Amino acid sequence: MNINVLGQRIKELRMKKGLKQQELSEGICTPSMISQVESGRARPSHDILVGIADRLDVSLEFLMADANLNMKVSSNYKMARGFIASQQYRTAVELLEEVLMEPDTRTPSAEVKIDLAECYLHEKAYDQAYSFLHEVLEEAALTKGKYQLAGALKLLGEIEFELQRYAFALRHWKRAVEAVEKSNVRNRVLLIPLLVKLGICYQAINQDQEAISCFQRAARLNDKTTDLNSIADLYMHMSAAYQSTGDHWKASSYAERAVGICEGLGVLALGEDIRTKYASFLEEENETEKEIEAVWSSIQGTQEENSSEVGFAYLRLAKLYEKLDQHESAIQVCEQANQLLPTQHPDRTELYRVWSWAAFQNGDWDRAKELEASREEGESRGIEHGEANKSRDGEMGQ
Repeated sequence: MNINVLGQRIKELRMKKGLKQQELSEGICTPSMISQVESGRARPSHDILVGIADRLDVSLEFLMADANLNMKVSSNYKMARGFIASQQYRTAVELLEEVLMEPDTRTPSAEVKIDLAECYLHEKAYDQAYSFLHEVLEEAALTKGKYQLAGALKLLGEIEFELQRYAFALRHWKRAVEAVEKSNVRNRVLLIPLLVKLGICYQAINQDQEAISCFQRAARLNDKTTDLNSIADLYMHMSAAYQSTGDHWKASSYAERAVGICEGLGVLALGEDIRTKYASFLEEENETEKEIEAVWSSIQGTQEENSSEVGFAYLRLAKLYEKLDQHESAIQVCEQANQLLPTQHPDRTELYRVWSWAAFQNGDWDRAKELEASREEGESRGIEHGEANKSRDGEMGQ
């Protein structure tokens, strides 16, 4: 077949699964080869094509199908996906049913059925959704398509959750997570929302520790993403879970982080709504010293957890020391936070703000100026808790 069409097809499938060229190439060929294939500058060998097809969860026949494509079907499918994104589910159903009646090699029937099931789910037509999803499960069992399996199980779990059959929802979502983790490449785009759904389901049956465990796993994966909306949502779920366990400091901490992200994104109304909802957590107690003791105690108990959580705890200490005008103590904990928070973490601009104040109070004006510049750099990118240059971080931490 035409190598330009082949390259475009590989690129579309790769992007649809949220994979980078390096992730697609791992164990198969070089990222450079993938780039050349996708741009039509190189023809891959049979072995490479087999590896790529397996990584993308499609058959080799599908990947190599004739370039004489039904453009009407392809166009209808893209339009249907657009209607789904805009929540016009009935219109999307009409187009998707047309696509299903006229098979197109570029549009796997399993994916069309998953999209149809999603539409019927939102229309509360659960029987129709069930029917399509079970067809996908049968196809996935034959083709061993892990992502198709995970996609169908995700929606089956959502139906059961809507019907408040939480045990069935848990079973489906656990199987979906296992399917993603057993695939050749762990897709964070799919895995994170599945873990969050598992956590929410555990909360619904009052298994708060299991919920927290799921949210923490999602948080570790989210450390590598720049989707601040999803991070804020995750922090709110974690706040609610910790509230249920009686750990009010962690509940307050996660709620405060969510507020900061929302306000940093310019979603001031949402930030204010969160502040009102969690006012009991966010009210500052007069006994600041006791709160400092509580934070230190929490750090001791979270050393084995993800580093960003401990880093935020040190940042919280820095802000408390700022409140007490104890700049030397603030500098010490800022240095700890700097070592633990990921380079591209939304809390870094707040860290630089407090650290700059402490350095200024300590008479280190050059350091204060440099830290203030880092803070302004983050804010100039439209993110209140922005990212800073990794090399600059290393110099500041010394």
